[in-house]
Amino acid sequence: MEYKLKPGQKLSEIIDFLPNGILDKKYPGIGATTVELKSKRNSILVVPTKALAYGKSAVTNNSLYVGSNFKDKVSPSTLDIQNYHKNDEIKFKKIIVVADSFPRVIQAIGDSVYNHYFLMVDEIDTFQSDSTFRSSMELCIDYYFGFKNRCVVSATVIPFSNEEFAAEEVNTVKIDGDVRSELWVVQTNNPYKYILEEINTIIQEHESKILIAHASITNIMGLIARFPTEYKRKTSILCGEGSRDEVGDFFGTLNDQYLLPKEINFITSAYFSGIDINEKFHSIIWSEYYPMHALLTATQILQIHGRCRRTLLTETLIMPNETQDEIDVEKLKEELEDTGNRILEADKCIENILDIKNDIIKFERNQLREQVVKNSDTEYTKLVRTNKDGNLVLATFNIDIAAHRASNWNDLYSDTNGLKAILDKDFLLKQIETKIYGEKGLPDDQERINNRNTILQKAIKNIKLNKSNIDELIKNAGGYERRIYEDYQILRKYLVLDDVINVLKDNLQDTRDDRKLKSVKLSAYVLFDPKAKEYLRQLKSLFSLDSEFTRKEIFAKASKLNNSPFTGQFEIHYNLKEESVIKYINQFLQTKKTYKKRDGELLFKIENYNPFGLKKKSKRDKDENPNYYTIDPDVHGV
Repeated sequence: MEYKLKPGQKLSEIIDFLPNGILDKKYPGIGATTVELKSKRNSILVVPTKALAYGKSAVTNNSLYVGSNFKDKVSPSTLDIQNYHKNDEIKFKKIIVVADSFPRVIQAIGDSVYNHYFLMVDEIDTFQSDSTFRSSMELCIDYYFGFKNRCVVSATVIPFSNEEFAAEEVNTVKIDGDVRSELWVVQTNNPYKYILEEINTIIQEHESKILIAHASITNIMGLIARFPTEYKRKTSILCGEGSRDEVGDFFGTLNDQYLLPKEINFITSAYFSGIDINEKFHSIIWSEYYPMHALLTATQILQIHGRCRRTLLTETLIMPNETQDEIDVEKLKEELEDTGNRILEADKCIENILDIKNDIIKFERNQLREQVVKNSDTEYTKLVRTNKDGNLVLATFNIDIAAHRASNWNDLYSDTNGLKAILDKDFLLKQIETKIYGEKGLPDDQERINNRNTILQKAIKNIKLNKSNIDELIKNAGGYERRIYEDYQILRKYLVLDDVINVLKDNLQDTRDDRKLKSVKLSAYVLFDPKAKEYLRQLKSLFSLDSEFTRKEIFAKASKLNNSPFTGQFEIHYNLKEESVIKYINQFLQTKKTYKKRDGELLFKIENYNPFGLKKKSKRDKDENPNYYTIDPDVHGV
């Protein structure tokens, strides 16, 4: 069915209830959520963020917010949810729940929830896009199809690969006339410089608030580092609570009137959808190739545009000037689905072989399944997930968003004509301008280092507080922070807790990348892992302690190690070159330049097999067994 609106008209003026199925409303800000909040029936509204749930519950009398603590809203207990459900004084109940807390509502109310409530999943496209790093998002859909009356809503619906959605009725909205707003597009090789110029112009000529939408905290902090001190005092970053430590004193939120907190305001993806900003401002939408998630889709651009509930003063899209090769979207989707299904088939084989009959096998089976999910990442996305019943299934939302991003890549970033065609649907394009500077605008080394240091400090703090629950930290983190947790897990197999923390600090603090830590991990593996026993034996045989060799001799011996089947299996293999062989071998040996020569070449002395001075943990280490003190093994000759 198609619902027709006049310009400025709200959906609540023509309907009293949302229809079952998929509501492709096409336009942000037409009041679809308001229809359900005012409807004369019991409703559960599932939304992607705490900020959105808070905003909707704050303006809805007798509603129940379900999520973690946020501003003046306290996370309700199971009993609180049950008491609200049973409260006869509230005629029409409205439960507004953050996606992560939705299973709590189901469990608290019980099976009657499926017939007693209408279910609305709001901003369904955000559920699809965020499912790549929040597994709880697609988990909501496991419950969705159990409800008798239900709908998903979005102004920017992304095609579903989940076949159950094919049976849902699709309802659309049409507004009479041209309601597009103006959009200026700038393609540049230095967004940092261009945006700073725009900020200068707006502050000097207009004295109005500025909102800059961008998905990468690292890039945002890189831009702010270029600000003069007076601008930094006027700046806030509206982002998820998980990034609060990373942005420090710049962290901000909308106030109770939904006004921007400072003169210069950044928003990240946590604020791209569902949030109403009740004032005029200049909007700058910033899309960037690096990191991958900073590359905005047409869906996200329209979402950001829809955040303003007044008339935008100006709106500018900043994007890369370099075009990219097209991606075969259908082939990509087919390959992702095929790979995911093959992983599921492999999981069934494991199930059949183990034939679970006791708790020990069941535990090992669950451990294997967790590893299957964890390691189902491709360069595009994670392909399988665990559903509400504990079964492994295809992660269809992840596949949806991978295909959608590839399609947008083709439309927006491979061809200027395609860019114009796709944006013309929703905006009046005033100009597509190219602005080229003498230097590219990537964050400089010091900014990158500072950002990495901030993330490292946050990760180490989390490890100390949650050392028994690292898997949960990995699941909820992304990018560099996630790699730190994964590296911690690897090193924790071999080293005591305090030593792992020190290794992370010593090899990641003030660094531009992870190369130093990679060498330490490799050394720990070769020294302490039983699987590397044969490799260590070969190493000692070829390079005996106190012996001296020329670079050419070390290269010849290292080549024997490097070409063994073992090295390829455990990723020790290296594209070995004579000029870099000392750097390579120093991952496993401590060598010293002697300044003595043989045949005119300098000699290097083999001093020990533990170049980083690592100490292997034992069962008697105090953090493994609190009844014993640490015993340091003789690692020099391990």
